Amino acid sequence: MAHSAFLFTNSIMEKPQLITENDFNDVCNYLNNRNYSTNLEDIAASKTRKPSETAHGQMINANTYQIKIDGVTTYKTSTMQSLCGSGMSYQALKQQADYVAKTPSIKNVVLSISSGGGEAMGCFAAAQYFKDTVKGSGKNIITYVDERACSAAYAWACVGDEIIINPEGEAGSIGVVTRLIDQSQALDKAGIKPIFITAGADKVPFNQDGSFKQDFIDKLQASVDKTYTKFVEHVSTMRNLDAKIIKDTQANVYDADEALKLGLVDKIMDVEEFNIYINDGSEQQQVQQTQQQAARYTQQVQMKQNMLNALKNNRLL
Repeated sequence: MAHSAFLFTNSIMEKPQLITENDFNDVCNYLNNRNYSTNLEDIAASKTRKPSETAHGQMINANTYQIKIDGVTTYKTSTMQSLCGSGMSYQALKQQADYVAKTPSIKNVVLSISSGGGEAMGCFAAAQYFKDTVKGSGKNIITYVDERACSAAYAWACVGDEIIINPEGEAGSIGVVTRLIDQSQALDKAGIKPIFITAGADKVPFNQDGSFKQDFIDKLQASVDKTYTKFVEHVSTMRNLDAKIIKDTQANVYDADEALKLGLVDKIMDVEEFNIYINDGSEQQQVQQTQQQAARYTQQVQMKQNMLNALKNNRLL
C-alpha cells in the first residue's frame, strides 16, 4: 500500500524516545491507522505536511533573538515532524546557534518552548552544542516555557541560564519511552503463521509464533535505561540538581508551582510579565553599552589632550 509507513513505524516503536506518553500514543495510533486502515477517508486524513527544513528565529527587541520550539522535536527534519504538522529538528537548532554566535548585535537568546518532546537521537549532544556555542560567544540564554517543556523539550529548556515558566505551563517528564505491539495472537486468530528463515540468531526479534523474543525485550529495556541515565546526567549538569531529585520525579509532569519547588524552573511569569522582563533587560544593556561607548570616547579625548600637553611642554608646537 502506497500510503503505509511500516518501516518508519518500526523505527519509532522500537527505539527509546523522549516524549510524553500521550504524544507518543498519538503518533503510534496515527501510524497504525495509516498502515492498516482501508478506509479512504482515514488514508486521506493521514496525509502528512512537509515541515520546515530550518529553524527560524526573530529579533524581538534591539538585542534579543527568539527561537521557538513548538511541536515534536527530532534529530533532523523527518516523517515524525510531518506527522505532527510542526516541530523542530536538533540540526536546525544547531544552525541557529551558529547564526547567533556570529551575529554581534544579538546579546540575548530566548528559547520559547511549547513541546511535549520527541526523539532521543542526538538530543543531548545537540543541546550541549547549542549551549557551548551560544555561551562561548558571550550571549545570554533565557528559556521561556509558554505551554509545556516535557521530555526532550525539557532537555532543551535546561540549556538556559534561567528557566521561566508561564503560570499555566508544565515541565518535566524526565523519562524515556518506547512501545512494542505483539501481534502474535491476532495472527493466530487470522490463521496466519509467520515463518522466519534467517542466518544469525538475532536477525529478527520474533519467535516462530510472532511474539517478541525475551532477549530482544531485555536489550530494548537496557537501551531505554541507558538513555534514561544520560537524560538524568544531562539535567543534573545543566540545572545543578542532585540526580536523586531528578530520578524521584519518576518522569512526572509538573505544573508551574510544583516545578518551581523542585528546582526544575527558576521563575514564574505570564507572557506580559516576561515581555517586560526581557525588554527591561534589553534597555539596561543598551544603557550599559552607551555608557561604555561614552567612557571610551572620554578616554580617547583625554589621551589626545595629554599628547597635546606633552608636545607643548616639550616645545614641539
